[in-house]
Amino acid sequence: MTLPDRRLILLGYVLFVISGVLLRPLLPIDETRYLSVAWEMRLGDHWIVPFKNGLPYDHKPPLLFWLINLVWIPGVSEFTGRLVAPAFSLATIWATGRTSDLMGLDRRTGTAAMLILATFGCFAFFGLETGFDGMLSLAVVLAIGQLWKIGTQEAHRTRDWALLGAAMALGLMSKGPVIFVHVLSALLLLRLWAPYGPRALRGTGVALAVCAGLVLVWLLPALILGGPDYREAVLWTQSAGRTVASFAHAQPFWYYLALIPVLVFPWGWMPGFWKRLPLDAPEKLLLIAILGPLLLFSLISGKQLNYLLPETPWLAILLARRFPQALGRAWGAVAVLVLLGLAFPLMGLGLLGDEAGRMVSIPAAIVAAAVLLGGAVLIARRGQLVWLTAPVALTALHLAYLAGPASDVMSPRAIAERIAPADGRIGIVTSLYHSEFHFAGRLTQPFTILTTPDDIAAFAAAAPEGLILGRPKDAVHPSWPPAEIIYYRNDDWAIWSNMEKQ
Repeated sequence: MTLPDRRLILLGYVLFVISGVLLRPLLPIDETRYLSVAWEMRLGDHWIVPFKNGLPYDHKPPLLFWLINLVWIPGVSEFTGRLVAPAFSLATIWATGRTSDLMGLDRRTGTAAMLILATFGCFAFFGLETGFDGMLSLAVVLAIGQLWKIGTQEAHRTRDWALLGAAMALGLMSKGPVIFVHVLSALLLLRLWAPYGPRALRGTGVALAVCAGLVLVWLLPALILGGPDYREAVLWTQSAGRTVASFAHAQPFWYYLALIPVLVFPWGWMPGFWKRLPLDAPEKLLLIAILGPLLLFSLISGKQLNYLLPETPWLAILLARRFPQALGRAWGAVAVLVLLGLAFPLMGLGLLGDEAGRMVSIPAAIVAAAVLLGGAVLIARRGQLVWLTAPVALTALHLAYLAGPASDVMSPRAIAERIAPADGRIGIVTSLYHSEFHFAGRLTQPFTILTTPDDIAAFAAAAPEGLILGRPKDAVHPSWPPAEIIYYRNDDWAIWSNMEKQ
């Protein structure tokens, strides 16, 4: 099979990212939250300690929010802000090919790894999001690439260890200490895969010192300015505390094992990609870099598929080493596209549930089904077009589910624009607000959090021209009739006017 030029692979991914960002809305709760934190950073000059709804935001480091504000220097734009995180996914694809070359593998293997990674379904899906996993993936690839250089050179250089520390610092500033979960096994088991591993371990202190030095430039001022609650959260709750007991996304031990077929779709479903190869140094490192984090994440209670995104480059190289000259029929991928193509019209007709019918229109479902079935026919006739599977499926999803009626249902814009005139006089009935509406409505003041009927009464009295946002089905909500109800995220959300209580 003839592979495309590496530049064409990168260009194709760029076009996929741009089309995805243009087609689908800013999705709650993660994307809306992160752009709102960046927006609040800009409004309040909170450059050291990020803020969310007027309070320090301790869940993630500020690098993503800094970069979003960097592209906002000419002016605030949702489109440019949403391109920042996918840019790191693009860089990860490039770095994967480069790391394959560093390992001494032939150039065809590196090119195949880039193509496989760019068209993995999970990488294409999560790499498009405004989040931290693409940034972390790049840091992991750079770190493991440096480890390879260190472990395969007889003379270990301080510079290489320092660059390893810089890569880990990038990971720390992207998503926190979780970078060590992805790198630790390859570092500790260096002697199992690297001919010069035992000697090279002496430089670990250099890497950690460089990593700590770079991160402390931000962390020390943040700990001073953030206050005691912020310090406790950053130093314990959001790092070690999450490994002991997850605050969200708790799943059983076997969760990731069950999702491996999803992680490797569609390439891992192809016959001939799992043949045995000699267990040489690259193969050992790839297996350790995949299996080590898989085991560690399985032991941690909180689990989500995107947590394993930094391992997909190693899966891509592993599969690329087995890339056949001629691909067989990709019947697994074809079957998935056909099933999705049949499902969308059923969703549009409401036969898969009332919610599905509310989210997908018949015309959009027909267009999406045509895209999916057309892709299935192409791949069935020419197996080498299997790389189309993920782009076709996600484009159809955008057309039918996100660029259709669901664009209004999933987007916070309708509520945000409705409440924006009351900026500074808005309460929300919840114990945890994720800032879904602040960036969408360009709101400048925090919401007042209301958790009890007394809170609601006090707020209504203090802000007679204000608005209260909440869900009518919740046990706690204003006692007077709402002024408006808007369907958002599969739920009815109500807006109460305090003037109507008077």
